[in-house]
Amino acid sequence: MKYHKKYFLLFFLLLLIAGTVYPQTAREIDSREFKLLLKGELFNNRISGAENIWKQIKSYAEKSNYKVTEADNTFSESIRDIIFIDTKNLDFFKKDLILRKRTKYSGSKPGSDYEITVKLRVSDKKDAEKKEITTHEGLKTKSKFEEDIGMKSGETGSIVSVYSLSTSIKKISFESGNKVEDIYELFPSLKETGINPEEEIKTVNDIIIKEYLYEPGEIKFGTGLKVQAEITVWYKKGEENPFIAEFSYKDKSVRKNVSDETRKASEEFFKGLQSVLKESIHNGFTKTKIIYGVTD
Repeated sequence: MKYHKKYFLLFFLLLLIAGTVYPQTAREIDSREFKLLLKGELFNNRISGAENIWKQIKSYAEKSNYKVTEADNTFSESIRDIIFIDTKNLDFFKKDLILRKRTKYSGSKPGSDYEITVKLRVSDKKDAEKKEITTHEGLKTKSKFEEDIGMKSGETGSIVSVYSLSTSIKKISFESGNKVEDIYELFPSLKETGINPEEEIKTVNDIIIKEYLYEPGEIKFGTGLKVQAEITVWYKKGEENPFIAEFSYKDKSVRKNVSDETRKASEEFFKGLQSVLKESIHNGFTKTKIIYGVTD
């Protein structure tokens, strides 16, 4: 009996050690977002450009036997101001962290409050699974773990993925300050970066973005998998013509019982769409990298 107790205690201890070293459950993906960058000059006439791109996408989807349901107000606009913030040496970006402030418009003017987001974007899913982005208590927040899927630069019909863990603080109505320590106050886990709290925070490359967003319709790839199509156009605030645009759709069904065949259909559609829009595509993976002056 003594030996049985000894072995039981040893087995229990090993279980405890295993639970400490290896997490019991891996963090699950919340969604998969497919993104294609588009040439900004195609949207110098913004509505006309969005209509032309959507016409091609809709036609390709219907020819591929996917159901397309257009929105009642197909090209109604949502507008936001966006800035990315960092130190002058981009210390957060060098640690794969993106800090973003977004302000929605109410009518023709920016609203009185804003949203601030910290996003960790990495190519290895495991690197994101290990991390947590915490916020100051009492704030309204939302966290997401997403797979961002794009086209390999210059390779039509390809897929490449990166993984994004993000936390947003919603409806902030106060100034967040202009030093790293002010960011630490909102997101305490960022202290682990070791960035000097006295470093000043500034707008990356002094660029303020004015974003126009369209949601022209939905595409259904099969049972349980219906996505919202989005067209986004970015201007540098104060400039007449846009510098980049994007078509995207997000699969939010990743935790639902959707067949592998249906899931594969959403990927094959994305690959095929690259050929359809070949002359319209801007080489690159994300709009954000353009703001930071980074090429793929």
